[in-house]
Amino acid sequence: MKRGSHLVVLVVFCLALVIGAACGGGGDEEEEEGVTKLKFGIGIPMTGAGGAAVGLPAEAAFSMAAEQVDVFEVGGKKYEWKLIFEDNLFTIAGGNASTLKLIHDHHVDFMHQAGADPGLAAVAITEAYGMLLDTAGADWSDFSPEHPYFYQTSATWSLHAPALFHWLKDAHPELHTVAFVAADDRTSHRGADAIRASAEYYGFEMVFEDYYPSGTVEFSYIVTAMSPHDPDILLSNPIDLVVMLKERGWDGLGLSWYWTDAPAEKVGWENVEGMILSLPFAIGDHWPDAITFREEYEYRYGLEFGPAAFWPPISSLCSPMS
Repeated sequence: MKRGSHLVVLVVFCLALVIGAACGGGGDEEEEEGVTKLKFGIGIPMTGAGGAAVGLPAEAAFSMAAEQVDVFEVGGKKYEWKLIFEDNLFTIAGGNASTLKLIHDHHVDFMHQAGADPGLAAVAITEAYGMLLDTAGADWSDFSPEHPYFYQTSATWSLHAPALFHWLKDAHPELHTVAFVAADDRTSHRGADAIRASAEYYGFEMVFEDYYPSGTVEFSYIVTAMSPHDPDILLSNPIDLVVMLKERGWDGLGLSWYWTDAPAEKVGWENVEGMILSLPFAIGDHWPDAITFREEYEYRYGLEFGPAAFWPPISSLCSPMS
């Protein structure tokens, strides 16, 4: 199966750079030849499954994007990014610890926390410092005028989900019921809020919803529980669930909300043909500049350019390709 044959629902947002009173750091920037180095603290999972799927690919992409952005000018002054990484473990405790370390040990000016658990844990701290905090995986209920420095540029399921179900209603009027399966963490539950609301708004019925503990590798028990509901649409990650359902005679539509090539290669591309990718992803020839970045990234680091690597250069660092 050729990657370009996948249908991609692509919604991409670029954060315009704002440098001013909202930045923290207390004047701790380093000056070099008239260029101010802005310390960007980045909390990502660096160990375990989260490190492999999210942290290590994201670290490489952030670094490559910062290199490509290089020196930039705002208001007549020159700046460049200085990236500082800390392991947020993809947990609430990890988000709290990495936030405090980035602020008190590294004196960062801006912060990114990957994942809703770490991101939402960091909000109260960064708001107290008047520091811009970018997160991933939250939803509309997490943002308000009470948190003026808190925003999101990636994993925005609250925006992707309505577009997806609007398209599904028009493209597949024969489909009516939906199942959703994901890891049992705040990011997944926030995504589910958007998916559930969007499905209902566009006339779909959620007939099955389940969450598995992080690190789960065997999913037959979920497939067994889901099968009697016979959903028309299965929105899930991992894609093993779609393949396992098909082996039991299911003929519905599979959607991935966090696509990576590795599982497809494991189960066989022929077994995932027809699946829809329901999130921004650099695949096919839809976005030539992104594909160029992907090719250089994979050549340089030998890592798959998955979602965690795709989002940083087009959002948090606002690279030229966006």
